[in-house]
Amino acid sequence: MADIDVAAVRVPVSLPSAVERLLLDVVADGFVVCCCGGRVEPTALVAFYEWKHYIDLVTIRGFDRITTARLPKHGKVDVFEREVVVWAYEGPAEPALRALLNLVHPQHPDAPTSIYLAPCSRGRDGEVRATAGATESGLRARGTRSAW
Repeated sequence: MADIDVAAVRVPVSLPSAVERLLLDVVADGFVVCCCGGRVEPTALVAFYEWKHYIDLVTIRGFDRITTARLPKHGKVDVFEREVVVWAYEGPAEPALRALLNLVHPQHPDAPTSIYLAPCSRGRDGEVRATAGATESGLRARGTRSAW
């Protein structure tokens, strides 16, 4: 359980244990995690993993609804203002994180490759960036995702 200091009042915040384990699996899988906004009261958590031609992405603004996606890399990619994806899942934390962790390697024959407009591609994520001052530096591939 973590504590969040809101206006000098410490409020306990707990995640369902299944969601906490899945978030730890995302980190163990090699995702880079950015805390957007202050550590005490973040506006969002963003985690991403870079493949040769894609980026897998998790955007968490609240644990009741998160977005996971695979973005094609065409030139410079802005994970905060994605326009197109080849795969996306938006919903409650547990099924969304499971879907991402079960997403096959981009070179797998069953990997998604058709490009379509990203859900909420404009606005909300841009607002997170504007208020959070987060950066997208530090993209790196490591962990178990690179093994296929």
